[in-house]
Amino acid sequence: MVQEKNGSQPVRLTGLSAVADRFDGALLDQWGVLHDGAKAPAGAIDAVNAMAAAGKRLVVLSNSARFSSDSRERLIALGYDPALFAGMVTSGEIVNEMLRDRRDSFFGGLGKSVLLIARDDTLINGLDYRAADSVETADFVLLGSSTAPEKSLAADYIGVLERAAARGLPLVCANPDRVGVAATGFIEGPGALAAYYETIGGVVRYLGKPYPEVYARAAALLGLPMNRVIAVGDSLEHDIAGGRRAGCLTAFVEAGIHAPDLAKPDGLLKLCVHYGATPDFTIPKLLW
Repeated sequence: MVQEKNGSQPVRLTGLSAVADRFDGALLDQWGVLHDGAKAPAGAIDAVNAMAAAGKRLVVLSNSARFSSDSRERLIALGYDPALFAGMVTSGEIVNEMLRDRRDSFFGGLGKSVLLIARDDTLINGLDYRAADSVETADFVLLGSSTAPEKSLAADYIGVLERAAARGLPLVCANPDRVGVAATGFIEGPGALAAYYETIGGVVRYLGKPYPEVYARAAALLGLPMNRVIAVGDSLEHDIAGGRRAGCLTAFVEAGIHAPDLAKPDGLLKLCVHYGATPDFTIPKLLW
């Protein structure tokens, strides 16, 4: 079912099948759309199965600071059939490759001593970098997987980031999400630390949605013109803004990180204005 569009407001759908003739492929966000880390939302697995049965090419596009193999294993554990996806793209994998290849001028100018803020050393494992034991011995800062809720910007990282900014260390953010979805609720994302670093004068290079590198990789996997692709996600700042910049149709999932604000009067309109991104469609959650 499609509810009629009102002015500049997006069209509200009860499922993506209502606009199936408008897309041949889909970019699906992972956290907040396909799962919360512990379970898939009711109807999401059926939606993926139905899209694949309808001949839609599907790619998972995630701001996870881990690799696509990790995403694949998680989706299998939650009941998804990995054979239905043309591929999976994560911001972490892109960062790892750019650190390895150093063809990009920003990455080519980085040193080899890394102040790593992450749960583990996945992003530099096997590469010619060494983990610095302090800000003073680091050449750059690398934000990887979220350390929330155990550690936070306010409690653990402000001092570190201020010393790094004072030294002029560049920062690479492998997950631009400021808020993450977990089985226990919303958590602080690495993007929150990167955003703070910018406010104190630090230089940040973000990789992931809404930035172009991940969309180029996803487009290659899809093999479709991007105006025949729908980007589905729960973040206006990342999924919707990034999808629109890439030339995709966009579908905003309401049951995600913006849910508390959507419950307020004119919540969606205010969010769209705040993030400068209005989706083509909204859906309650991932449904066909």
